[in-house]
Amino acid sequence: MTDANGCSDQSESIDIVIDTAINVTLTTSNSAPCEGDGTTLNATASTPITIYNWYYADQLLVDQNESVLFTEESGEYTAMVTSVNGCDYFSNTLVISVTPLPKITIFSPSEIISCEPSVSVLASTTSTVEGNWSWFDQKRYRDWE
Repeated sequence: MTDANGCSDQSESIDIVIDTAINVTLTTSNSAPCEGDGTTLNATASTPITIYNWYYADQLLVDQNESVLFTEESGEYTAMVTSVNGCDYFSNTLVISVTPLPKITIFSPSEIISCEPSVSVLASTTSTVEGNWSWFDQKRYRDWE
């Protein structure tokens, strides 16, 4: 640097480290788990990571600092990773949609008293239109489409 009087001086040099951008990707094997089952989210980074932080609906999940996260909640998930140089990088957002269990009602046209080998008639309704039916009793198992 040179001042107005023509005097000049030079500062000491410093090294500047530029952190290479890290690609962080979230994946899951099941983005629509059944209610009660949950799913595991995986954060994968393009370089070694020192810190993982997970976010649910843009809120930090306290004490969730591993590369995997198990959840049973619908919503948007994001991971933030911290590089060895202290730089933070965010992943893509992964949307989890937990599928509610179908509501099933079993009914009979009348009171059921059945003596073997007679047949009892049962019917059912469900909150879903399609699916497979499985009926169980203490001795047998049957499937119907």
